[in-house]
Amino acid sequence: MSELLTSRILAPKELSDHEFSDIFSLFSEYFYSNKDIFQRDLLKKDWIILLEKSENQSIKGFTSIGYLDLEYCGSKLRTVFSGDTIIDRRFWNTFELSKQWIQTVLERCKLPDVPMYWLLLSSGYRTYRFLPTFYKEFYPRFDQKTPEKIQELKNILAKKIYGDNYRQENGVVQFKRGASPLIRGMAKVEPGRLNDPHVAFFLEKNPSFANGDELVCITEIKDGNYTRAGQRMLLR
Repeated sequence: MSELLTSRILAPKELSDHEFSDIFSLFSEYFYSNKDIFQRDLLKKDWIILLEKSENQSIKGFTSIGYLDLEYCGSKLRTVFSGDTIIDRRFWNTFELSKQWIQTVLERCKLPDVPMYWLLLSSGYRTYRFLPTFYKEFYPRFDQKTPEKIQELKNILAKKIYGDNYRQENGVVQFKRGASPLIRGMAKVEPGRLNDPHVAFFLEKNPSFANGDELVCITEIKDGNYTRAGQRMLLR
């Protein structure tokens, strides 16, 4: 699409009733969802980014961000984690939401001299593909075993954030209540996509994604870990 999109950041509690209705309606076009559970999860996050058409501020995408601080191996670290995320498919070729996400994380969540990780739940291969697009090192991945320390950290974080919904044996989150599986058409994987080793790996690791299972992934947000595309996201 050639239409100009802009982004806006606010705390979830600052959303108007109309804005909340719009984002839930957009989300429901792509995921089976429950309004109460959707709202409860959203209010647990610290920030929400709205992607809007500039001429009328109609919402065409959004994502929410939360963060968690803890000590690991004697050092402090911070983890950011994403909530429900969607972009109107007519705007899938825009990078505005990705740009605003990394800028928001670096400006509002990053602490000096404190390592910061992104714990990402991938309910579909499109979400998983954000990792190889923007980051050099991320896990799990098809071409490298997850280092033991990173695996341990991922397990600790996933348990703290998602509790008993996290299945450590297969590295996925299976929500006992409130799973939001992709609607039927969106869960379809075109045969040609299987030629992409990242997509094939995601489907192998999360075979029940169509039922709402979410693969837990991790990457460190730091200089030197961005791909060229990731570096462009830092430029505004």
